[in-house]
Amino acid sequence: MCFIDLDMATVWRESERKARKEHKCSCCWGGILIGARYLSHFSVHDGRASSERMCLPCRDAREEFTAAHEHDGAYIPVPSFFSEMLAECIGDGEESEKRWAPMLDAINARGPA
Repeated sequence: MCFIDLDMATVWRESERKARKEHKCSCCWGGILIGARYLSHFSVHDGRASSERMCLPCRDAREEFTAAHEHDGAYIPVPSFFSEMLAECIGDGEESEKRWAPMLDAINARGPA
């Protein structure tokens, strides 16, 4: 399994919300339609604030991936960095590729055509 090493955020806030207008997922770039539930993310890393949105399928994938890497002391990636982190892990070997490539394929399939 790959090793994940992220800097800790000085501020981290996430909550599930219901969309009052259309948004784009910061992970897969797929649409979040009015009325859909999504994850609202806000964090501060190295003094820089980040506000992002994540569709629930991407959130669930990130939770599964993070749980599998807890033994590495990994921290949860911001939504916009998750697919990149997933791709790096896939490049780490055959076991990682078998496990995580279908997840990355699903994320990419949700994005814009």
